[in-house]
Amino acid sequence: MSWPGLSLAPGCTTRRGVDEVVALVADGSPARGELTAALREIEAAAAAAFPGNIFWDCELLAAELLRAGPGEIAAHARQIADLQALYGHNTVIRFRYVHDFLYGYDWAKWVQREPGERADTGPFAPAFIDHQERRARELEQLIAADDAHYPSLPEGHVRNPFPFSREPEAEVLLLRDLAAGGLLPVEAWDAAARPRWDRPYADLRVERAAALGLLLPS
Repeated sequence: MSWPGLSLAPGCTTRRGVDEVVALVADGSPARGELTAALREIEAAAAAAFPGNIFWDCELLAAELLRAGPGEIAAHARQIADLQALYGHNTVIRFRYVHDFLYGYDWAKWVQREPGERADTGPFAPAFIDHQERRARELEQLIAADDAHYPSLPEGHVRNPFPFSREPEAEVLLLRDLAAGGLLPVEAWDAAARPRWDRPYADLRVERAAALGLLLPS
C-alpha cells in the first residue's frame, strides 16, 4: 500500500490531495499559496519518516494552519514537519505510522494528564508540538537504556508498544472500525471537526482491537 494513502472519511477511500484540501479550507484566502506550500512540506516530511503510513487526512490540519494567519503558517508547518523526523523509520524510535499523531491519540493522552491547563490546546498547536519534541528525546533515552517497554530494536524492525497488532491489514481494519464508530479523538478529514479528549480513547481502541481479534499473544 503506497504512501500517502487512504482516507478515514465516511464514504471515502482515497484522501484529498493538497490542492483539493486548500480549495476546501482556504478558498479566497490571501494565504492560499502559503498554506499549499506548508501542507506539501509536512506531507513530504511525513512520507520520508513513515513510508509505510496508510491513512493521511489533513483537512483539519490545514484549517488549523490557516488560523495561524499569513506569515505564521510557514513557521508552524515547519515545526510539524520537523517533528515527523523524530519518530520515523530512520530513528531509534522507529514508529510505523503517523496515525497516532494525526488522529489525536497522542494529543488526547497528553490533555488527559492535565485537562485544566491543556483542554484548550488543539492537537496541532505549537504547545503540543513542543511536548512531542520533548517526548521524542525522552523515548530516545529510554531506548538507549533498553527500557522494558521501549527496548532497543534489531535493525529493520518497527516498534509496536501496543497489545494489539499494527500490521497493515490490522491497522486498516481497526482504524476504519474506530472511525465508523466515532471513536477517534480527532476526525482529521473534517476541517470543522472538534477534537475530543474526554473519553478513554486508548482503552476503547484496545477494546475494539479485542473485538476484532487483533490482540497479540500475551
